[in-house]
Amino acid sequence: MSTCLAHSLPVLECNFMVLVCTKLNQVQQLQFQDEIGDLLFRSCEIVPFGVLVFVPSYGLLDTLSKRWKATGLWAKLKKIKTVVAEPRGGSSNFESDIKKYTSHK
Repeated sequence: MSTCLAHSLPVLECNFMVLVCTKLNQVQQLQFQDEIGDLLFRSCEIVPFGVLVFVPSYGLLDTLSKRWKATGLWAKLKKIKTVVAEPRGGSSNFESDIKKYTSHK
């Protein structure tokens, strides 16, 4: 068992990693948001257990989650995985969210 140093979460197995690099203006395009969402959904369908997604800012997290909720992708993700989004400012809910993520099988 290793540890993900970015957030000190236990990592049991790493199946694969996808790194997406883009320009700031692309992340505001709905097509890009939908393609990233589709990539995430397809990954969640085939990866057992949990999937961690890192984005560079809370602003992008808000943008993507708002879009995915509007398109129904968020609901589809919740049917196959437990969805936990890091709260802003490291609120006390973060610890309970980490426990929810790490306890989900």
